[in-house]
Amino acid sequence: SNPIVLQVMRLSTLLGLLATAISVHAQYQQSQIEFWNALGHEHLQQKLRWKGPTDKGPKNVIFFLGDGMGLSMVTAGRVISAEKAGRDYRNQKWSFEKFDFSGILKTSSYDFHTTDSAAGAMALFTGHKVEQNTLGRLPGFGETCAHGDASHINDGIAELALAKGLDVGVVSTTRLTDATPAANFAKGVHRLMEHDSSTQILNTSCTDIAQQILRHPADKFKVLMGGGHGFFTPTPDGYRTDGRNIEQEWESLPGHRTLLHTADDIRKHSVSADDQLLGVFHKSSFNYSLDEIDKEDPTQPRLVDMAMKAVEVLQKSSNTNGYYLMIEGGHIDLAEHENKMNLATAELEEFSHTIETIRRMVGDDTLIVVTADHGHALTLPGYVHKHNSILDAEVETDGMDADGKKIPNILFASGNGTTDRDTYTKEDSMKPHFQSVSAFNTTWGAHGGEDLGIWAQGPYSWLFSGSMENTQMAYLIKFLLCLDPKEPTLCGMKSGMKNTEESNNYATGPTVAALRNDSASSGPPTALITVLAVIAVTASLATVALSILLLRARKPNKVDAIEMNGKA
Repeated sequence: SNPIVLQVMRLSTLLGLLATAISVHAQYQQSQIEFWNALGHEHLQQKLRWKGPTDKGPKNVIFFLGDGMGLSMVTAGRVISAEKAGRDYRNQKWSFEKFDFSGILKTSSYDFHTTDSAAGAMALFTGHKVEQNTLGRLPGFGETCAHGDASHINDGIAELALAKGLDVGVVSTTRLTDATPAANFAKGVHRLMEHDSSTQILNTSCTDIAQQILRHPADKFKVLMGGGHGFFTPTPDGYRTDGRNIEQEWESLPGHRTLLHTADDIRKHSVSADDQLLGVFHKSSFNYSLDEIDKEDPTQPRLVDMAMKAVEVLQKSSNTNGYYLMIEGGHIDLAEHENKMNLATAELEEFSHTIETIRRMVGDDTLIVVTADHGHALTLPGYVHKHNSILDAEVETDGMDADGKKIPNILFASGNGTTDRDTYTKEDSMKPHFQSVSAFNTTWGAHGGEDLGIWAQGPYSWLFSGSMENTQMAYLIKFLLCLDPKEPTLCGMKSGMKNTEESNNYATGPTVAALRNDSASSGPPTALITVLAVIAVTASLATVALSILLLRARKPNKVDAIEMNGKA
C-alpha cells in the first residue's frame, strides 16, 4: 500500500509497454524499404564526398551472383584449383578478384541472422529485406496469398528497368523457378511454390512461380535461360497436374519469341533485333559441370554458353536504352550443401571463366558487379602445409589433437559428409563427388551467416566499396540506372548540378539537394524515434530516482528498530 511502491510499479508497467512499442516500431521500420534505402542514402553520401558524380553513368549493368560463394569458398576454391593445376602459387586471383573495387556485404534476412537464397536474392535485386523463403512478398502477409497485390513487391531492379525502357535478362544454372532467378519476377509466394502441384501451394490462392513467366514483369524479359523444364510442362514428362504447357503458352505471347531446349539450339540460334529468348535446358537444375565434361555430345549448355548468348541478344537489341542482366552460378551452393568441394570448385571455376568472357564482350559503358547471396558454414582449420592437399586430413596440430586423430583441412559445420576422420584416403579426395568432413551429420549442409565479398568493374564501380547491407546493391544499381522516381538518381543529381557554382561541393551543395529528392519524406520517421528515445531515457531516470526514494523510505530508523524489537 506504500504509494511510492505503487508509483514504481505503474512506471515499470509503462516502461515495459514503451519498450514493446519501440521494439514493434523498429521491426515495422525494417519491413519498409525506406529504412534500407536510408542506409543506402547514407553510404552514397559518404562516397560522393570522396568523389563527385562527374563521370557518365553506366548504360548497362551485369549482376553476377555466385550462389553460396562465401569468402571461405572463394579462398578454398582458389587453393584447390591451384593444386589441381599444379601451380605452386596457391593464391592466384579469380577473374573477378582483379576488378578495380571490392567491398564487404552483410547478409541477414528480415527475420533470420543467416539468410536463405530467396530472402538473400530479394535483398540484392529489390532492396527489400523479406521473410525467409519468400519471393516478391512484403513481410507479415502470411503464405496463402490472401492479400493479393497489396502484399507484392513491385519496385525491384527488373520492374523499374522495364518501366525505364531498358531490356532485362536472367540466366542461371538452376531452375528458372528456383529462388535466385525467380526473385527477379515472382510475386507473393513461398520459394517452393514452383509449380501447380507443389505441397506449399495447396490450399492457397497463390500463382505458382512457373506460371508467373507469363505475366509482368517476366513476360517482357528479353532473355530467360536456365533449367526447370519439368516445372513448366504437364505430366507424365513434367510435374504439372493442370495439363498446361507454360513454355508453349509463353511462345504464343505477343512478340518475336524463340524457345530453346538444347546446347545445339543455342549454337544454331541467329540473333535478331527483336528477339525474346526462353531457354529451358534441363528437367530440373543443371548437372554439375564435372559430370558433363566427359560427355561426347552434351545437350546441356554451360553457364558461359548461356551468358554469351544473352549478351549477344541484348547487344543486338533494337532497344538503345541499355539493359540489366543477372547471371547466376547456382551450383556452387548446391555442391556445398552436399559437402562436395571438388564439384563446388569446378562450378566456381566456370563462374569465374564466364565473368572473364563476358567482361571481354562488353564495353566501357557496362558496370559489372559480382557477389553472393550467402556463404556456407565452411572453414579451413589450421595449420596445413602449403604442399599438402587442402582436401586431405593432414593438418599440423601442434599437439592440439586431443583424440589423436587427423584434423581435416576443410571442415563443414553440418552436412552428410563423413564424420569419421580415419575413413578417407588421399585418392578418395581426388574424386569429383568426394565429400569433406562435417562436424554434425545432417541431410543437408547449412548456410553460413558471415559477410560476403563484392567486386565491381566499370562506371561508378567505386560506389561498391566499403561495408554495406545486401539491400544497398539494389539501391546503388537503381541510383546509377536512374530507375526509382521516389529515390535519388544519378540523372537527377547531374541535372541538378548543371550551371551551378557549387557543383564541386558535394557535401553541402546541390548534390545533397538532389540526393534528398523525395527521400526526406519517405525515410524512417527519425523524429518519432528521437521522441521515444527521450521518453525512454526520462522514464529510466525517473525509475532510478523513485527507487532511491523507495530505499530511503524503507530504511528503518531508530523508532522502527525499537518497534520491531518490541514485536520480536
